[in-house]
Amino acid sequence: MIASGTQLKWRIEHLWPRADIRISDNNYWIPSVEDFDRFVKYQWVSKQKYIQEIFDCEDYALLFKASAVLFIADLVWCGAVEKENIRPWIVGEAWVTRIKGVDTDHAINIVFLQEGLINFKMYLYEPQSGERWEPNAQSDLVYDVRI
Repeated sequence: MIASGTQLKWRIEHLWPRADIRISDNNYWIPSVEDFDRFVKYQWVSKQKYIQEIFDCEDYALLFKASAVLFIADLVWCGAVEKENIRPWIVGEAWVTRIKGVDTDHAINIVFLQEGLINFKMYLYEPQSGERWEPNAQSDLVYDVRI
């Protein structure tokens, strides 16, 4: 399923109207939950050891996004998919001041996943633990998004 950057921005603004949102590409591929879970199982970022001030939350979020980009690029580079037939996955970085009702200054990821044939949902993803959840405007406060 393909979604435009405009659609994604609207979804994010609907939940967090004051967030600073930057979407870099025009169109994105929304992976299925199964494809995303398979990617998560084999990606390397969450397996890295936390090092305060050196390899911490913003580094996990940045590298998880980068690993999703490289995953799609590898499919094109190895000839498994033609570049005209694929778009980048919707995996971005999100800066938050509250997660699940707990005030914090933290970087995580934001992802959109296909649910069924025509629907898709937005999730927050913690790359350090592998936890994914549907955000709530009261308990999750995002102020900056980069996709």
